[in-house]
Amino acid sequence: MDPIKYTSVLSGLNVLLKEQGRRGFFKGWSPTLVGYGAQGACRFGFYEFFKKYYWDIAGPEYIGLILLAAPASAEVIASTVLCPMEAVKVRVQTQPGFARGLVDGLPKFVISEGALGLYKGLVPLWRRQVPYTMINIHSYEILKFGFFNDIIRKPKNECSIPLQICGSFHNGFGAGILSAFILNSRAVLEDWKAAIVSASV
Repeated sequence: MDPIKYTSVLSGLNVLLKEQGRRGFFKGWSPTLVGYGAQGACRFGFYEFFKKYYWDIAGPEYIGLILLAAPASAEVIASTVLCPMEAVKVRVQTQPGFARGLVDGLPKFVISEGALGLYKGLVPLWRRQVPYTMINIHSYEILKFGFFNDIIRKPKNECSIPLQICGSFHNGFGAGILSAFILNSRAVLEDWKAAIVSASV
């Protein structure tokens, strides 16, 4: 990214609109749609699987660890599924004329980089996504428990549908904010540490 050309999010949007028109906003939508759809299906599907699996092995006394291990395990699989689509999406968005989308972009990518090239970004993706998913789902489950047990004081299945939906929004919003806060703090600390190291060299 060119910090002189893109001084803020709004200026970046204006530059994109001027240079590529409205179509620029939709570049890479097909790998994004397929990739994140598959990632979401794997994340939540495997989360439920691993939650039950770890629960059966460890028992309820380890619920805190289960609510961290299950989303971590699920996200490792989910991000592995996402990674090829993310690689194609980035190439479509950043290399003009490379491809129009997933259908022509995936074979071109494999021809130029090889099948393993689709997974070059897997470890950085895991580093970003696994902690986020662990914090996000763990927070959601804790907030859900607190909302229905401590605030409403009624089991979720005894509450009305509107109240259950309200609880889901409340818990999801809280979990999203908490995840963003923790991971942004981590990113700031990593940037600060990198700046100190580069200044001392």
